[in-house]
Amino acid sequence: MTVYVDKEKNDHVPIYNGSGVAIVRNQFVVMNGICGVADQDIAAGAYGTVHVEEGIEIQSDDLVTGEKTFATLGQKVYWKAAASAFSDTKTVGYYEVGILTKVLASGVIRFEKFRYPQLVLTLAGLADVSISSPTDTQALKYEASSSLWKNATDAT
Repeated sequence: MTVYVDKEKNDHVPIYNGSGVAIVRNQFVVMNGICGVADQDIAAGAYGTVHVEEGIEIQSDDLVTGEKTFATLGQKVYWKAAASAFSDTKTVGYYEVGILTKVLASGVIRFEKFRYPQLVLTLAGLADVSISSPTDTQALKYEASSSLWKNATDAT
């Protein structure tokens, strides 16, 4: 027998809270490769569900101090997990989590949430890249003996 599924809605997904701290209902989370809003309180070490639907609008006043201009519709919104706050500044270690749909007004923003967050990285943060003392006009070259991409001066 062959079964076809045209479109399956999976807007509320179970997650395991391995963060070591409790998650409260309606808290924004980035966990297990998804971002969403907790449907209920989830104790540390327990399972619960998170609303992960792509495109839902999030409104928040939890903004990173000094990183909260949010003046341009359509600009990227970032999540600083350590502060449990949103930022308008692309920073290594933050997650890109949405697109601004309402500019900052009275300390509140509104944005359209992505389902899958993207961690902001640098080249040096990748496992197969080794960068040391980079200078202008250098390029990445593959070194087979170490299985790494390394910065080097281009011979051209």
